[in-house]
Amino acid sequence: MPEENLSTWLSKADVARRLGVSEKTVERLAKRRELHKRKLKIPGRPALPVFNPDDVARLEKQSLQPRPGASGMALAAIRKPDVALAVLLDAIGARKSSTELPSAPNAYLSIRQASLYIGRTQSCIRRAIAEGKLPAVKDGGWRIRKVDLDRL
Repeated sequence: MPEENLSTWLSKADVARRLGVSEKTVERLAKRRELHKRKLKIPGRPALPVFNPDDVARLEKQSLQPRPGASGMALAAIRKPDVALAVLLDAIGARKSSTELPSAPNAYLSIRQASLYIGRTQSCIRRAIAEGKLPAVKDGGWRIRKVDLDRL
């Protein structure tokens, strides 16, 4: 059997970049035989895994399937949106934006609210409490008065 010309075959990094996936996914595709994989022998170095460019082109076409748009035009979509991920990201955004600060100057704030109020990290606030620089009350979690934060 004649030796194949592997010089035109693509490296794992090139395949991952073209398909928009990780190198681990490229390995999974090869294991499922959706990509043909060979070893390119380089003298004095370990064999380099290379992948068939025709298989990569076929997979690129499969991942760009047209979907009808609202006006009847076909829109290219790389991947179907992950609904669960979108819901999670919306919940995180809503949770961050819903952190309202009490308006009273003697109001007690949680560490998270305090970090938003003074623009420092939560670990910075915890460190100040531990060092005694910031008075706080333990009530199911640390509570800090706004006036004490203004002095920090």
